[in-house]
Amino acid sequence: MPDFWLSKSMKKRSIRFLVFLVLFFAMVILIDKTVHAKAASPKEMVLKVNSFLVEQDEVQDGATCGAIVTVKLGITGVDKNAKLNHAIYYSPAKTDVDWAEVKLKSTGAEVVEKIIVRVPNSGYYYFKIISKKGKKTVEKIIDFPVYVSGDRYLAGIEFMRDRGKQPLVEGILGRYVDDKAEITWNGTENGRYLVRLYNGYTMETISEKYTDETRYITDVPKEIENVAYFVAHINQNGNNGDFILYNMPERNSPNAIVRFPARNTVNDEEISIDVLFTGECKVDIIVNDTVEADGSEASGTYNIILPEGDVKIIVSITDEAGNVKNYIKELKVDATKPKVVLDKVIDGAVTTDNTIDITGECSEDVTLIMNGQKKEVKKGSFSFTQNLSIGENDIKIQAIDSAGNKSNVRAVITRETEHKRSMKATMLVGTTFGIIFLAYIVTFSGWIVKKRKN
Repeated sequence: MPDFWLSKSMKKRSIRFLVFLVLFFAMVILIDKTVHAKAASPKEMVLKVNSFLVEQDEVQDGATCGAIVTVKLGITGVDKNAKLNHAIYYSPAKTDVDWAEVKLKSTGAEVVEKIIVRVPNSGYYYFKIISKKGKKTVEKIIDFPVYVSGDRYLAGIEFMRDRGKQPLVEGILGRYVDDKAEITWNGTENGRYLVRLYNGYTMETISEKYTDETRYITDVPKEIENVAYFVAHINQNGNNGDFILYNMPERNSPNAIVRFPARNTVNDEEISIDVLFTGECKVDIIVNDTVEADGSEASGTYNIILPEGDVKIIVSITDEAGNVKNYIKELKVDATKPKVVLDKVIDGAVTTDNTIDITGECSEDVTLIMNGQKKEVKKGSFSFTQNLSIGENDIKIQAIDSAGNKSNVRAVITRETEHKRSMKATMLVGTTFGIIFLAYIVTFSGWIVKKRKN
């Protein structure tokens, strides 16, 4: 093949190779630009509730029902000029499925708007916001409930009669009495009330009661340390009015010790009670209906006069926070000695027996002790068998009742031997015969003297 044609063929191949390289690099550059172009496109923005706040307005002019609250919220993830649909929902419980709805007039991403929340009862309500932009939706619930006034939401003719609110309840006091929550307040004529206790940290309801009384006592779980409560008036529709939320004092019973006599029956007209405490406390002591101590601040021993019969002693200790601990002792005061009556008189008795049965009756339950023998005896009859030694036997019987009253019976019994008894009997018979014989002689002698005179 001529060199001319070889040169020409190589040139064509070179040209083709150059064209291929140019196209290859062109494609690489285009792909790279496409990737960079996509990477450089702005990220898709996510709809988010950045801030959400609800608070009741101090001024409620114009609120014919429910209360006026201000809603503040901020939404991110949209343009500043974007229009959104906002709806506020409220409910007395965070887990409720029935939420009341109020649509906001504002459509911007930043909202400050006043709305009327129509609630029949004053209380704490949870609020929820749902905002929409096209197919995008965002939702948020406030963590802590908001106080909202109610008691104006009256239906029909009742709404026309009463547009006002119930007055605040006065004289409210909360404390712990014997570890139970006690709430008292000043009542009004024909007044009805709602009392409610919350967990102060979560605002979950612990207990509640509708009542016409002015005192409420309830148990509070030990694990709940912070307790909040309120008392509110109830109107004719059963709706409660405004209230002030109070906090119970710390649940620390007074640091005190009260020591009563151990026995439940005593024979003393006066007893001593040890009342010991730390800190500033006040002591009240009531014996039956008699006040023995009223607001005393002394820690120590109290001497209390007791009446006869059944007695109930209440020692109340109140600490600085108003918490009260009651100590109660019920006892019986009995100063009457028990009566012990023997069935037969044994004092001075003489016998040759080595034992003697002693029987009798008791006027009440007693402990009988006879010469070392101890027996619990119920009210009624009793019996003992006592061993006798030769000679005089001193028998001592003591009856002790539950109050400590004592009665004593004493007798001396003589035990003789059979020989001595026989000698005594012989001497007794001889003496008797001698007396009879002497009397006979005297009588016969007198008869003879009389006969001679005749």
